[in-house]
Amino acid sequence: MSEPSLEYFIAIAEECNISQAAKRLNISQQGLSNYLQKLEAYYNVPLLVRKPSMHLTEAGSMVYDAARQIHRIKKDLRLNIEHLNSSQNTLCIGIYAPNASMLMDFIPLIEFGKKYPNVTYNVTEDSNRVLRDLLAAGKLDLVISAYRDSMTFPDFEIQKLYSNQEYIIISDVLMKQYFPNVNEDMLAEFKNGVQLEQFQDVPLVLPPADCGFSRHMSRYCEENHIKLNVIGEISNRYLSNSMVFDGVVYGFCDKRYLSHLQATRPQPLTCEIYAFPVKAPAIYNNVGVMYRKAEKHPPYFMELIDMILKQNADLAE
Repeated sequence: MSEPSLEYFIAIAEECNISQAAKRLNISQQGLSNYLQKLEAYYNVPLLVRKPSMHLTEAGSMVYDAARQIHRIKKDLRLNIEHLNSSQNTLCIGIYAPNASMLMDFIPLIEFGKKYPNVTYNVTEDSNRVLRDLLAAGKLDLVISAYRDSMTFPDFEIQKLYSNQEYIIISDVLMKQYFPNVNEDMLAEFKNGVQLEQFQDVPLVLPPADCGFSRHMSRYCEENHIKLNVIGEISNRYLSNSMVFDGVVYGFCDKRYLSHLQATRPQPLTCEIYAFPVKAPAIYNNVGVMYRKAEKHPPYFMELIDMILKQNADLAE
């Protein structure tokens, strides 16, 4: 006897009613009953308990699980072939706007384009929160975003690229104004780490209150009984950095962004900028690739994820 298809058995197992399963499959009830008898004869074991109410036997549960796996494999295979035969595919990528120029370097688009010339990409720059909302809504395929705790996003698969300590960035002008006794010894000590309360009188601008970093800082200060001198909120990181460079306020950036910031500072320099790691307790920031969990992604998508992780493997060390 040839092996019967398991497609019909999925409906029988889920409906636990031959009449309802037949309607769902748009076939006759007698035809479905004959199919079930052949299937049980093939495996030589009852798959259903008929009375008093219909339910799966242990063997029936095993067949149902296998049937679902086979159905999923066939569906995935069909999707992969459709993508393979498609003349053009588009990836929608989200990048955190203030760090876009740095984060784009994480994506090996030239190498990827050579391997998949039929795949184009669109890049959206926005805040972390907006990008994650777009990802959840299916309007983006993947996002490179900062996050504090991966458990906060149960619907996303998150591949961490790096975790870095936050630094205070401050000009020599503000240091002299708020630390009148500043000298080389103090600077050397600060470069080994500072406590945030040491800077609670120095003016600071933060992103808007609903931004993830600002919410995190609010909790951090509350837990550690620190009150910061926040004089305003600025969503544009380039503007807030300019205020730091001009000696108006101090700011924050993680270690990875620090090297990028130093390389892109405006010239000529009006101030010298110091960077001090925050300690006791330290503040850490994670950056990773996010994409939706409960979704079958085409092969080229997973290939891009692998390429991103391989290219940036040294960041996680």
